[in-house]
Amino acid sequence: MPVILFLFIFLSIILFVDGNMKVELTGEVEYEYEYEYEYEYEYEYEYEEEVKEVIKEVPKPPPAKKNGYKLSYSDGLTPITTKLNDVMNLYSDVIQYTNCVCRGDSKGSRANNTDEMALLSQINMKKQAEEDTYKNKKLTLKEIQEHRMKKRMEESIIKSKIDKNTFLLGSHCETLVCGTCKILIEEFSKDVVKNVKNEKMVYIEDVWNAFCNNKEIQYVYHPIVGFLCREYISKNKSYVNYIISIFEKDADFANMSKYNLIHPKIVDICDTIGACSSNDFTFAIEKIYRYQEKWDEKCFVCQQVIDNIEERVLLTKQINENNAEVKVKQTCERLQLPAEYNEICLGIINNKKIALDIAWLSKIHSENVEKKKTSGKRFSDLVCEKINYCEKWQGDEELNQQKASQENLNVYE
Repeated sequence: MPVILFLFIFLSIILFVDGNMKVELTGEVEYEYEYEYEYEYEYEYEYEEEVKEVIKEVPKPPPAKKNGYKLSYSDGLTPITTKLNDVMNLYSDVIQYTNCVCRGDSKGSRANNTDEMALLSQINMKKQAEEDTYKNKKLTLKEIQEHRMKKRMEESIIKSKIDKNTFLLGSHCETLVCGTCKILIEEFSKDVVKNVKNEKMVYIEDVWNAFCNNKEIQYVYHPIVGFLCREYISKNKSYVNYIISIFEKDADFANMSKYNLIHPKIVDICDTIGACSSNDFTFAIEKIYRYQEKWDEKCFVCQQVIDNIEERVLLTKQINENNAEVKVKQTCERLQLPAEYNEICLGIINNKKIALDIAWLSKIHSENVEKKKTSGKRFSDLVCEKINYCEKWQGDEELNQQKASQENLNVYE
């Protein structure tokens, strides 16, 4: 009995100790497992941090270079309801800025219309006064003959004054408005090309918004150029929209500054907004006026060349012989004449002596315009006669004098 009790107690003790050991071992295993799990989690976290650091070290590719402009007016254009030449106060403002001459017909008249009208008015007043005197007074035959002789002499003097055409030097106001538009589109083309990779200039409109006050417009050209750009073109949204739409059609920014590509834009824009007329870009050999009687192809081209030089010279702030010569050399490119007439143009500007003469005369002419001098000839007549591209135009008085002199010589032969 004692032995059985001893064995029972011994087995109970063994079972108790073994149970505790199992619990402890299980706890240790579970603890070790949890510890290993936590360690593995921390290891994975550290690995992710290393990956992130590696990713950060990889350089990002550079941003794509800007090489164009976004379209801004795909929804349509604002219709142009008023042409620039029809805007009120345009020419009064132009006259304030320049010494331009308002002559009515900007293409035809060789004389100052104001002076010519005054002379014609003088003739009519004299005629009326003489007729009144003649009616109210009984004249002898001798007085009638003297009256008629005096009348013929006075008419001859006044007519000779009109034939001589003394007028104020300078371009017509209409010509300078058109010339300003040509300059603005030419310079704007250069700005569009220059800013094509400028990230600040997203739209072509951004280029225009900074254009009217850029250094080229302010310091190179006459103040009228910047004034018309700011006050007359930029303030008319329909003009600006149309200008931008023309440039948005052209994606060839690398070659846009070439003049043969600029010229069509100038013609289109300046004609559409009303700064120029289609006649300003049309060259035709057609004798319309009396002073053109002896003009040939060479003379017509020469007149066109010198008119273009005069326009550009008078719209430049400071003219000297050097920059005048540059403007002379660029004339044929600006005009874009038909091939057969372009050859005549090149013959003028590529002749070094003639080009230097024109540059010098242009400088002097610019100074004379500033001083508001008058002349018996337009600048183009003077230059083309001097370089022997036009015959000297003669009025009736000069022709009659030559005829009389020739008759006197024939008497003694």
